[in-house]
Amino acid sequence: MDETQQTASAFYPQMDEDAARLKHLAKTAAALSGDDSVSQSAEQVIQRAQENKRFFTDTAQQIDKLVDGVQARVAAIAKEHAATDAAEEAAQAEAQELLAQLTQADQELRQAEADVRDALIQEERRVRTILSEHDHIRRLLQGAGSATDKQFDVMAFPRNANAKTNVLQISGGAGTGKTLCLLAKLIQDTSASRQMGLLPERQRHGLFVCFNTALRAHVSALLARMPHAADNIEVVSYDQFVNQLVRANPAEEFAHLASFASRSRYEPTAQGMPGQFWKLIYEADIHGAIASAMGQVAAKHPDQAQEYYLFTGDPANVEWVSDEIAWLEARYQGPEEARALYPDASRVGRGVRRRPSADIRRVILEIWTAFQDILIAQGQYTIEQATKRLLTDPDLPTYDAIAIDEVQDLTLSSVKLLVRMRADEQSRVYICGDENQKIYKRDFTWAELDEDIHGRTIELEDNKRNSAAIEAFADRLLGRPTEKERASDLVFVGEWSEESIMGLIESISQACPEETTAVISGNTQPWFKRARERGIEIGNPRDGGVLDRGLYIIGHLGGKGLEFDNVIVDCASLHEAEEAMLKNILYVNCTRARKRLYVRYVGEPPDLLRRFYPDFL
Repeated sequence: MDETQQTASAFYPQMDEDAARLKHLAKTAAALSGDDSVSQSAEQVIQRAQENKRFFTDTAQQIDKLVDGVQARVAAIAKEHAATDAAEEAAQAEAQELLAQLTQADQELRQAEADVRDALIQEERRVRTILSEHDHIRRLLQGAGSATDKQFDVMAFPRNANAKTNVLQISGGAGTGKTLCLLAKLIQDTSASRQMGLLPERQRHGLFVCFNTALRAHVSALLARMPHAADNIEVVSYDQFVNQLVRANPAEEFAHLASFASRSRYEPTAQGMPGQFWKLIYEADIHGAIASAMGQVAAKHPDQAQEYYLFTGDPANVEWVSDEIAWLEARYQGPEEARALYPDASRVGRGVRRRPSADIRRVILEIWTAFQDILIAQGQYTIEQATKRLLTDPDLPTYDAIAIDEVQDLTLSSVKLLVRMRADEQSRVYICGDENQKIYKRDFTWAELDEDIHGRTIELEDNKRNSAAIEAFADRLLGRPTEKERASDLVFVGEWSEESIMGLIESISQACPEETTAVISGNTQPWFKRARERGIEIGNPRDGGVLDRGLYIIGHLGGKGLEFDNVIVDCASLHEAEEAMLKNILYVNCTRARKRLYVRYVGEPPDLLRRFYPDFL
């Protein structure tokens, strides 16, 4: 009977866990369906389970007493064995009666346990059926899989949150479905309420803001699967959207923005450059202007000209100063504010390789001023400068719901600007990001965002994209140790030539013609050339075609938010940078793969591979 006692004691905590999960799911289902009876029914089942738990306890105590009685009687029988046959038979009959009572109690306990388990299971099935009817994520995937419990929590927001909550932060690792949840919430918030009123319902509009044009195309392709919602949601990349708001003449695709932000638009001609328009200078092109500004300031400080913050002979110096200037642009409205605050500003989240003193920071401020003057002379502006102009404009476009993807790579001022575009206080903002995929040094706290913002965070936990092997491989970059046996299944690391990789791509295409394959490299030109030489068709992720089979060739940062069946990461092209940034870049690239991952290097393996994957080399 010890087995019965152990089974019962093990069932108690399991039952409590099942009941807690059912209560949470039922509350979510009630919020999504608007039917409180769903939650009430589950509460009744849970209450019955708690009552049965008390029965378990009482019965288990009875079993303990019966066991003690049987053991005592057996011992007594042993003593009385030498007595008369009648006494021995009476003792044995008494023991048999006790055993029968014990067996009956055991059967009652097991039956009660089964009844409670069945009741909980049946109620959870009923609740999940209700949830599936409101599974926007499953509908987006056209039946491929179902939402996780945490994703259902996202869909139930804000009914399952504080009434004042107007911002939902969706956090989670790669492959947990953050982007899909954002899109699902926009569809939910902008869809018609189905209430038949006397007056026509106002059409609601949503804004989906993402990191790059390839992800914009991918999200647009997903949205196209639900045409009834596509007209209500505008999908943009942040730089593109802001640029169109400050341009004198927005592109045709963004003509609807022409009536907004009239005070922030750059004049039709650049200052001192008649007949030419102001132009946005992108981050990739800023280094030249930064180097020129460093040279101008170095001429004023010849004694410091060879220091890392003024010497342009090392590209790493120019890149570091560019990052510092980008941080200044995002943090301060202008030089006057920066002069007062920057010399003593905290550098949390800015890296530890270089820690400029207050005097060095004053020199950097001179570089910033010179950089701004150079841009004005050339009729150019940065995305941060455009953002700050818009922050002071009273006439911005507004939306009933706003979703911001890859928020870890946006600046404080960028997020503030988007939050200002809410139609009213009831308009909600959905934000998602993953610090493990953070590429640029953008540091801010949510408290700095807006004093009227009341937020909630839901963390997605289940990886719905990567195979177990790929997830285990990438986990090492997060400091989670994994055995090679777990990580090496369908993950390959090696020194391969470009020809070998092209042969691999052709083999995959022949064996798995319906799959997608991506080569991710810091230098894409050789791969484009090799593919064309072999007559391999190359897809364009900016056309939203990453859902279609075939080969894609993208840069190290071009795959954020995208996914492919097979991914080949070209580590040979990883440039020198701080290890934390290199880790994040490699993590982003590896976690783009759904099924198979290939990590390539040439010559000596990069330090990052030697440190985290010595057993793979």
